[in-house]
Amino acid sequence: MTTQTFTVEIPADPGPLRQLGIVLSRTVTMCTAEVQKLRHDCTDLITRAIQPTLWLLVFGQVFTRLHIIPTGIPLTWISWRRASWPVRAVHRDLLWH
Repeated sequence: MTTQTFTVEIPADPGPLRQLGIVLSRTVTMCTAEVQKLRHDCTDLITRAIQPTLWLLVFGQVFTRLHIIPTGIPLTWISWRRASWPVRAVHRDLLWH
């Protein structure tokens, strides 16, 4: 009976620039795939826009009433949204102008 030996080459550790390039390449690939999906089916964009709002409204109200997450602030989610509109307006102006 003969014994077979296999050699396995372990690749050298890529440097930080190579790792950054890999991450950026994968990120661009993922974004390209998402854009192609949105071009194919625009209803996905609407779903992605509505879903977080529904989660915040439904679970925000549930968690507020059950006091599951102790925030120390006696505001409901809707009250907080109304109170924080100046901050959001400034943030929006900084982002889009």
